[in-house]
Amino acid sequence: MDDSKTLQVILDKLEKLDSKVDKLDNKVTTLQSDVVDLKEDSAITRNGVNTLLDWAEKAQIEVKIPLYKKAE
Repeated sequence: MDDSKTLQVILDKLEKLDSKVDKLDNKVTTLQSDVVDLKEDSAITRNGVNTLLDWAEKAQIEVKIPLYKKAE
């Protein structure tokens, strides 16, 4: 195989590799976006749960019925 053919084969392989890297980059970008969404959703859920626990703690005092056992 002469030098030009060898170089062409290398070039072709590099183009395929570049294409694969682009696809991976797109997937990573999508994953990063999903992680940001998950973090936001978990913060909202955590806030809601904490609000419910605070309410249950106050309500059980008013109704004199234990609604949940608080972790020690």
